[in-house]
Amino acid sequence: MLRLFYFLLLMPGFSIMMMPPAHAQLRLNGAWVRIPHDPSSIKCLTLFGDRVFMQTQVDTITHHIVFAGGGTYTLHGDTLDGAFLYQMGDKTIQPSHFQLVLNGNPDELSYTSSDGETQRWKLLDDGQGTYAGTWRIVQHMQNGQLRDIPQTGDRKTLKLLTASHFQWAAFNTATGQLYATGGGTYSLNNGQYIEHIEFFSRDSTRVGMSLPFEDEIKGDQWYHKGKTTKGDPNFEVWKRVAE
Repeated sequence: MLRLFYFLLLMPGFSIMMMPPAHAQLRLNGAWVRIPHDPSSIKCLTLFGDRVFMQTQVDTITHHIVFAGGGTYTLHGDTLDGAFLYQMGDKTIQPSHFQLVLNGNPDELSYTSSDGETQRWKLLDDGQGTYAGTWRIVQHMQNGQLRDIPQTGDRKTLKLLTASHFQWAAFNTATGQLYATGGGTYSLNNGQYIEHIEFFSRDSTRVGMSLPFEDEIKGDQWYHKGKTTKGDPNFEVWKRVAE
């Protein structure tokens, strides 16, 4: 039951209210926000890359993360096949596969669960842009030096960006445990890449901060240098993941 509950929470599904033409290919890439049935302080956001998705549910009053989870998916026409790779708070969960038949239009989707509840989701951006895609951290500053991060083992840190939103997640690929996550929106100003934090599992008091970075993309690697939320020097290198 727990796994099913998270499944229904995660997938922004997709109502039978609007059927796309038979020839139309649904496209999920981008940032989606859930449209609540009633006024609520909980904001539910899902980001889709080409194959990777991440979702968070955040209390906009306390800034605490209610739920976070993500994984991979493929879309065949109107059928979505997916698998959870991690979920917040569960150290033992294994990848859970699922399949959904989707219906909707390019700007609004919905899904009616087995208990009759319909979730409606609105598109915030189309997932296009220079930064859009999935990135994996490969180097970071430690003791004043840029050091390689092992790419083998069970720990993985990914960062998913759409046209306007970002989220990173550090998790264990063997157990499905989520170590930490954070995200929000980003903007570009005079050549600077700026992250605007809307949620951060390690410290919710950091919500509302904006972190500017000097950055450069060279081939499939993304270099950005700035400061952490604590104000410490920060230099990271991320490599684009071929989804």
